[in-house]
Amino acid sequence: MSKRRIFIPEQRVKAGEVELLRPEAKHLVTVLGLRDGDRVVVFDGEGREYDATLRNTGRCKGAALRIEGPGRKAEGGALDVTLIVALIKNRNFDLVVRKAAELGAARLVPVVTERTVKEAGAGVSRWRKISAEASRQCGRADVMDVAEVTQFGSAIASCTGSLRLMAWEGGGTTLAESLRAWAGGSISIAVGPEGGFTHGEVAAARAAGFVPVTLGPRILRTETVPLALLAIMQYVFGDLGGTKT
Repeated sequence: MSKRRIFIPEQRVKAGEVELLRPEAKHLVTVLGLRDGDRVVVFDGEGREYDATLRNTGRCKGAALRIEGPGRKAEGGALDVTLIVALIKNRNFDLVVRKAAELGAARLVPVVTERTVKEAGAGVSRWRKISAEASRQCGRADVMDVAEVTQFGSAIASCTGSLRLMAWEGGGTTLAESLRAWAGGSISIAVGPEGGFTHGEVAAARAAGFVPVTLGPRILRTETVPLALLAIMQYVFGDLGGTKT
């Protein structure tokens, strides 16, 4: 049986016995059907897990978790990947957030590009909730950070990834070629909107150290590209089974 898990921010876990907020209690008591004395795994969003016992479940208000002993550093999450993704239709962007969290991205930066059709800044709070929920479901002990919506130029100018890739249909460099010389460190991946990056944006990204790469002859949907790149990175370098060759 899969672990019963819940996300409680680090500052609240430190209190020892954690009084649950109503939505948290409802999830454990009503949705999962847990009762007094049932064991729960708490993750704090910072990479640590704690064993806990559920208390006072007769009513959601007043339910609490008793933290049992010190936390432990969770496995996984060693690959530091930031996705810089142009805004697309909300439902599709929700999918990118959820699956990126499942695949182990450290951070997702929603950006506005020259060809962005719809700005969806109002979705940031929702995306953060989706990230936390996806992290709970997939067994992460940290939570993928979702940044505020920003302009593409600002995002690439502040990028610190040691490997910087830009998915571009006009890119002449294959992904395999771009990875051979990489010595390790953090990774940043930029993905454009449905209409793709403009030549000006590609030039600006090159100037900021990004390498345009192609994923081959097939035309992929915008929401597929960041997830395909992230899955490849996790397979080759991360916790999906690989080491750099």
